[in-house]
Amino acid sequence: MWTMKKKSQLEDGMKILKKEENKERKQKEDQQKEEKENGKKKKKKKKTCKCYGEVEKVAALSNMEVQLSPYRPHSQLSHSSVVALQIPSLRKTTMDTVPQKIEIFGLINDISFQKARFCAEDLHKKDPNVISDPIIKGMLEFEWDLFIDAKKKELRGESWAFDEKAICFANGHLIGGPDDFVCWAQEKYNYEEYRPDALYETLREEAYKSHLNSKKHDYVYMDISISHEYVGRLVFELFTDLVPKTCENFKALCTGEKGKSSETDHTLSYKNTLLHRIVPNGWVQGGDFVHGRGNGGESIYGAVFEDENFAMKHSRRGILGMANKGRHTNGSQFYITLQPAPWMDTKYVAFGQVIEGTDTLKAIEEQETMNERPNKDIIITDCGACVYEF
Repeated sequence: MWTMKKKSQLEDGMKILKKEENKERKQKEDQQKEEKENGKKKKKKKKTCKCYGEVEKVAALSNMEVQLSPYRPHSQLSHSSVVALQIPSLRKTTMDTVPQKIEIFGLINDISFQKARFCAEDLHKKDPNVISDPIIKGMLEFEWDLFIDAKKKELRGESWAFDEKAICFANGHLIGGPDDFVCWAQEKYNYEEYRPDALYETLREEAYKSHLNSKKHDYVYMDISISHEYVGRLVFELFTDLVPKTCENFKALCTGEKGKSSETDHTLSYKNTLLHRIVPNGWVQGGDFVHGRGNGGESIYGAVFEDENFAMKHSRRGILGMANKGRHTNGSQFYITLQPAPWMDTKYVAFGQVIEGTDTLKAIEEQETMNERPNKDIIITDCGACVYEF
């Protein structure tokens, strides 16, 4: 009897134990399920953050500004707020889905600029869907020096040390100089450089001459010495299409082709004459081949001639114009601006600009003066016309 009762109690205990084990197993399964659900939520949340990061990444690659709401701080933006940002459809977030806009600016007669130029053009020809038509601007020396100085001020940072003869951008982001650009093209697009340097030398020369001849303007030069020491050459572009009579006067005085004046017997030439005046932050003046003091000179048309027009503006450093003593009193004296001078626009006739001679003009500008007259003789030792032929 006792044995049967004991057996019954043992079976009841086993049932209770099994029930507890099942209960414990179920709790464990529920806990695992709950942890799994929580893990999915965390993963989903992380994915949302990643999506936001990708949005910012695409915006950066597209060279666009991500305009966040001015009414809420960045930290309070939800995923739905990201959708509201001014960004196009995401599709694929790779660089290849955003066509590369390449911009190259440089000194037109420099080999390194020509290498960067042809590299950009080759990339576009290879795949115009990936590389859009590049923007390429070759400049003459004086324009390039003004451009790169302004660009350094704009970019700041490490760009102050930039001394290359070309500067390259992709989607508005600075890549660097020509060598940096070619390396970038090789790494990203498997670009292969195959042209020899001798070919680039020819291309450089042709591009330079073609650029000058395409304008159909006249070009003249002046060799400058200070205290009988040669410092360099100034090359001027004359805007013969805007002010032909004024340009002809200046060109003839550079070449000396008119000989002596029939009225005064003075030699109509700038050769061996002085730059007699320097106005700090204003202009440099010369052209008095009579006395060299600023009170003499005459034109090839007679003592003076009329103001032709005021079509050309004094918008930057290096503008060439006629000095005068009032309306319609142009003779032989000229000036070169050292900075923009809009106040001159309706008082003096501008007719040309410096295209080469950055360092030469700077050397003239830096001379010490007494009452705007240089302490040292600044002499035009030679002058004449420039001809650019292939």
